[in-house]
This record gives sequence, structure tokens and C-alpha cells, in this order.
Amino acid sequence: MSVMTRSTVLGIRYTYDNVLKAKTLKQNIDQFISINSFFSTTDDRSTALFLLGDLTTQIDSERVLFEIEADPKIVTTKPFANISKHSDFPDESEVLFMIGSIFRLNSIDHNDDQIWIIKMTLCDDDEHDLKQVLMYMKQQIENEEINLRTLGKLLWKMGKLDLAEKYFNRLLQELPSNDPLLSNLYEDLGELASQTGDYDMSVQWHQKSLAIKNKNQLTVNPTIKKTNNSIVLVNHINNNTKWKQHGITIAGGNGSGNQLNQLYCPFGIYVDHRHQTIYIADWGNHRIVEWKYAAKTGQVVAGGNEIGKRSDQLHRPTDVIVDKRNDSLIICDGGNRRVVRWSRQNDKNGETIISDIDCSSLAMDNNGDLYVSDHVKNEVRRWKQEEREGTIVAGGNGQGKHLNQLQYPIYIFVDEDHSVYVSDHHNHRVMKWMKGAKEGMI
Repeated sequence: MSVMTRSTVLGIRYTYDNVLKAKTLKQNIDQFISINSFFSTTDDRSTALFLLGDLTTQIDSERVLFEIEADPKIVTTKPFANISKHSDFPDESEVLFMIGSIFRLNSIDHNDDQIWIIKMTLCDDDEHDLKQVLMYMKQQIENEEINLRTLGKLLWKMGKLDLAEKYFNRLLQELPSNDPLLSNLYEDLGELASQTGDYDMSVQWHQKSLAIKNKNQLTVNPTIKKTNNSIVLVNHINNNTKWKQHGITIAGGNGSGNQLNQLYCPFGIYVDHRHQTIYIADWGNHRIVEWKYAAKTGQVVAGGNEIGKRSDQLHRPTDVIVDKRNDSLIICDGGNRRVVRWSRQNDKNGETIISDIDCSSLAMDNNGDLYVSDHVKNEVRRWKQEEREGTIVAGGNGQGKHLNQLQYPIYIFVDEDHSVYVSDHHNHRVMKWMKGAKEGMI
């Protein structure tokens, strides 16, 4: 491979496998490339060509030259520098790019000397597309306490499971025995062990997490089940549990309004325990707000572009849940009579997955099936992925008060046995419909 900017070229040999990847890159011209390690280069072309070896000699690999254009006057986020005076080989005129440098891919060609030439430009911090990404990353960091757990979770998301475990264990050694973060940390380690296939260790970590929760009298008789190559925790609330008499405000509380520290007629909420985050269907502001633990303000993650029916707008959303498998939000966009999926990866637009439905509430079972209550059709349907019609699991026999009917169903909940609990609003009752049942029970 060779890398070259107006000041840079590095010669390294790529294998055939990587050349196939270079060909694949052709499909991503004008897109961004991020470097996940330090990028050592040279601003001397002859040095780069020398490192590529004798061009007249046939080798079992291909030669690749990166030509990079970089302007130090416009780039400050991820700087680069000439480090020749610090190098063991000062004559190579080495230029080093920082980890995380982001380039725009300009072109890929194969020249007459059988060298792949890949031209890139180091991105300007204010470049529109990149700026949006950097602003989002900045918001994420500002709204979350930075510690070894944060770093471990980031490495986990990148697929660096060994490093993630290393940082989790390091934090484990530093935390005092009464730290409230311990329970979550044990849970992280349990999930990580489950993902790597070490189910026995996963059970041990989860048991430690539950032991801490038991001390706080939050749960009793927890059970641990092993299903589909994962660990599932089942917690039961103690009948003798005493709840605190006074709650605390965790979101809003600053009067009705559309500022980031305000809500306006909030409806459904979803609590993401793992990330200590709450998602709120901010009905009157036509948006979904993410509120992290102990944060003073929320962050708009869907909608918030005034009332409307465009793909970047919502109209009086009534509920929101997280689809962890697809890392997305699922939103009941009531005023637009649709259910939309909104990626959690800084996506600005939603995707309609169910149309023409008067949805009130959403739920998801442990198989990833989606449940939606329809207050006009007086029914609850289950939707498997890619399914178009859905299956009625509660009601669906017209409006009424018989055990096989519902009247304006609103909130729903699905338990581990796939029984559906329905808040049957106009019948002033809560009903349970067991899986496959033709009637519900009060």
C-alpha cells in the first residue's frame, strides 16, 4: 500500500483479498472513510514508491498507493503532523494522522504500472455531512458521564469484545462495594459473556447483579433461563415491597413548552435500563425525546420538525419502544395513522412499517414480534417481521363489552408467555388474553 497527500505517501503491499476490498470501495466513491488506527504516511513520493518495491518484479500481492490531500488550515478535529524529527528514519519524511481521521473517497484507479491509486481528501470539520455526525457524537458525550464503562460499551459496539471485557473488569476493581453502578456493570459482563458463548460465566455475573438488587429489596426469587443462546432474567416483585412515598422528576418538570428541558402532554414512555435512558412520546411537540439518567435536558431523536406527515415529521405520537435487535425506535405516529421505525444511529427520517392504523400503544415480545393496539377497530394485532397484515391476538369482534370484545383499547403489555394485557379504556377494565385465546379474562 502507498499513501500520499500533497505532503504524504506510504508504501505497503496489500494482499489479493484487500484488493477485492479496494474494488468494493469503488461503489462508495464520494463517501466517508474513517481510520481506526494511527495512519503513518510520507510526503515524499520517491519514498513511497521505494517502499512498494521494484515495480519490474512480480510479487504474490498487489501494490496500492493512497494519495491524500490534506489542508492543515481547515482541519482541527483530527490533526496530522510531520513527525520526521521524532522518527528513527528521519529521511522518510513521515506524516502521522490521528486515530479517527475521516477522509472522503475521491477515486480508485489501476495504472499502467499495475498500482492501485486510491485518492482521498482529509475532511473539513465544517463539511455538512461530517459536521452532522460530529455534532451528534458531541451530544452523546455531553449527555453521558464518561468513564471506563462508557469506553467498554463503545468497544463492545465496535465488536472489540476482549477489550470491552478488559475495561469492564478494570472498572470493577476501582468501584467501591456500595457503588450503584455495580449492578449494571455485572449485567454488562453477563451479557458480554453470553455473547461470547461462556454461558456459565454469564450466569455468575447475572447472579451477582441480582444479589445487589436483592439487597435493595427490589426483587425476590429471580430465575435465570437459557434460551436461543442468550441469558434471560425473570424478576418478580416482592409482595412486601414498600414503595417510596415521594417520587422525583426525571424528565421535564419545567412547565409545558418545546424547549429541550420541557415536555408538552407526554404520552407513552420506554425505559432502557441498560443505557439508563428514557424515551418519551412528547405528544404536543410532535417528537420523541431521549432523556439520559440525571440529565438536565433531553435530546430530540425523532420528529421535532413541526407537525406533519413527511418522513422526518410526526403528528401527535402516542407511544415509543426500542427494538434492540435492529437498534431502532418504533413509534406510534397516531395523528398520521401509521407506525414508523426510526434508526437510533442519528437517522433524520423514519420508515413507515404499518400504514392505515389507528394505533394507541406498542409492545414487543421476546421473539421480536410487534404488538399494536387499534382503538378504532377495537383490537390488538401481532406483527412478525416483514408481515403485512398481522394477526389479531385480542378483540377484533367489534366494539362491545363481552369477553371477546374491546372498546377503545389503549395501553398493552406482553409477558414472557406471550399473554397480552390490555387497558380496555371505555369498558373500565384491564384484560388478559392468553396466547391463542378467543376470549380474554378480566
